[in-house]
Amino acid sequence: MRMKLTLLFALTMAILVTGCAHDLTLVPRGGGNKGAGVAKELGQSVQIEINGKVYYGNYVFGGGSAVSGKGRILVTSPDGDAIRCEFQYDISGIGTCHDSSGKEYDLQIHN
Repeated sequence: MRMKLTLLFALTMAILVTGCAHDLTLVPRGGGNKGAGVAKELGQSVQIEINGKVYYGNYVFGGGSAVSGKGRILVTSPDGDAIRCEFQYDISGIGTCHDSSGKEYDLQIHN
């Protein structure tokens, strides 16, 4: 019985940890189509789609306490374009992003 409870607990924790994700919205300054993405805690991976192009990469987070601080995102598309972002995060987050062409975006991070 104890083995079954331990296995059930481990499985539940694995599902909870892999399921943690944050939605991203990129709003272009000066108009245009919004971008959307997701940042996953497991592996600190990020995926963003803007105008039909998909970018993949990672984020780093540090600074303040375990739930508050500054971070950066770097994602690239298969054809070599990149988006770089800096953000502040505390339950939700805000920041700015720039793509390879110099276009600026306001970044919103939410659950």
